[in-house]
Amino acid sequence: MQSKLIKNKDQIIEIILSGLNVRNFPEENIQRAVILAEYLRDCIFKLTICDENDEEEYKPVYIMRTINVLRQHLEVVWPSTATNLSGEIISKNDVEHPLSTKSIKNTLTSLQLIGDIVHIGNGFLLPTPVRLIEVPKQNHIALVGGWSTKSANSLFSSISQEGLGRLIKKENIPEKIIDRQDLWQPYKQWRGWEPNSLQKWTMNQLKHAERHGSGTLSSFENFEVFLSFQANRIFKTVWIRAEEITNTRTDIKFMLCRTGDRLANYFIGEFQGGKLKKEFFINDKETVSWLRLGLRLLHGKPSSALWLGNTLKIYSPLPTAIERQLLLYTYKSKTSEGTIYHCSEEYKSIIEGFLKEYGFTFKTKGGTVVERK
Repeated sequence: MQSKLIKNKDQIIEIILSGLNVRNFPEENIQRAVILAEYLRDCIFKLTICDENDEEEYKPVYIMRTINVLRQHLEVVWPSTATNLSGEIISKNDVEHPLSTKSIKNTLTSLQLIGDIVHIGNGFLLPTPVRLIEVPKQNHIALVGGWSTKSANSLFSSISQEGLGRLIKKENIPEKIIDRQDLWQPYKQWRGWEPNSLQKWTMNQLKHAERHGSGTLSSFENFEVFLSFQANRIFKTVWIRAEEITNTRTDIKFMLCRTGDRLANYFIGEFQGGKLKKEFFINDKETVSWLRLGLRLLHGKPSSALWLGNTLKIYSPLPTAIERQLLLYTYKSKTSEGTIYHCSEEYKSIIEGFLKEYGFTFKTKGGTVVERK
């Protein structure tokens, strides 16, 4: 029997995706994200097993070993045309090579965020146990854990992978699995902490800053303010030098600020007549992310997101609880224009549904506000 010749990269990708038991997306950037995520899950799982006959004992794997093994598998798909003196793959035209250390680490960060792997420190990784999460108001269950989709098919049928997360329709969960309490994780526990009321939480943060903030000697040349009091400008910066609003927004009492040095320390600034009166420093990045959204709501300028076809452009970094939900249905990419999320058409309404709960509004490229039922 004559062998079928593989003529180009598209055929290689099609064969790989078929072997991984995941669908072939038409968009090249999503194909890349799918393959990287699946191979990383599989590599980490296999590299950490101490004994092939005992899959309950694991030994952490160092991140660079994972990266090297991944490159050995996928060099045929994305060959590296140039490397620097340390052997790192050089990207071209500001487009990150799929197998560059930065690109792989970005995927690992997303897998860690969604809960498929865990970083235990000093560059060592472990896969997490497989668990099922019932998503509120939806007819599907999220599958989270360090198994590849192909491996997970041994327990679950009809796994759908439309984003970084894996989804299973409720009717396809076997009865014997439903009764396995050890396989289920509460949705809120997986999602992580978030304010019960973002507006009330934000107001409490401002009151705390007012009571405990310290007097300042800072000048307007030393820091920037977050434009929570203006419409969300997706393609432009949302930070501005404080001196630029001295004479224009003397009515605002509290603003989120950051120092203009390399460290970029964040603080809540209390203002009087456009002059900084007190500052309350914030060390937690999650608090800063929530304040960005909360202050927009308080100032009547809710955050907006932009649809470019099936690609969502949204200001980042997002709070962990929000991005974790978003990654269930999307693939994340970092481009020269910022962070974007790719999704299938059928999940747009789900994404908009939960993001609207945090005050987001949606626009299309032409500026039209999107309204979905």
